[in-house]
Amino acid sequence: MKKYKNYEVRPIENLKEMLYTSAATWPEKNAFLEKRDGVYEGITFNQYLLDVEGLGTELCARGLLGKRVIVTGENCYAWALAYMTVICGLGVVIPVDKEIPPEEIANIANISEADAVIYSAKYEDKIKKIEKPLDFICFDELSGLCAAGREKINAGDRTYLDLEIDKNEMASLIFTSGTTGVSKGVMLSHANIVASVNAASRGTIFGPDNTFVDLLPMHHSYEVTCGHLGAANLGGTVYINDSLKNTLRSITTFKPD
Repeated sequence: MKKYKNYEVRPIENLKEMLYTSAATWPEKNAFLEKRDGVYEGITFNQYLLDVEGLGTELCARGLLGKRVIVTGENCYAWALAYMTVICGLGVVIPVDKEIPPEEIANIANISEADAVIYSAKYEDKIKKIEKPLDFICFDELSGLCAAGREKINAGDRTYLDLEIDKNEMASLIFTSGTTGVSKGVMLSHANIVASVNAASRGTIFGPDNTFVDLLPMHHSYEVTCGHLGAANLGGTVYINDSLKNTLRSITTFKPD
């Protein structure tokens, strides 16, 4: 049996450290490329870090420090930003499939003891059917929240910036349907997720000269580990595929490695 050798990459201790290191190493390189109003726009690693810091600071000010936050919607930069902001010390992130029915999202909100939901406007009708009292934050609001958070940081607010991560605490609560069809929660610690990112990084030839097209929904563990966190760790650029029906076009356009 052939024995495969892992590639040499920098191991990471936590995702916050990873984001800061990537932003310092490749500040002006695009972490993401996203189609907006028919035009592809880049988001650099430095901008990604600034947005996470700003959003995290504002969410802390709004009382969401230590809380559980659902993130749901189509693949987009806002999804990645919300996920990274929550998991880098704010609280517990709960990635949820945008396609599940309203009653199932409501069920997840209840059994996960969620405090807030960050969602795409495309699914607002479904989200607003959740009767549990939550903070509802639309993807469209994130830019303004980032700006408000940056103002607080400039005024001396370091609440979010100085947060320390306990790698053994639950960082993510993911839901998967079992044989009964009822979603079941799986608890992941920060250490669990980092171990997967390190393993994914060692198992592939991927680096700052490579491109990646995300195809799976971002709430999938495989997608977020390899196509989001793993790519950010190695300095690759992720082209956000705006729709599964456009997959062939995205691959033809961006020629991913």
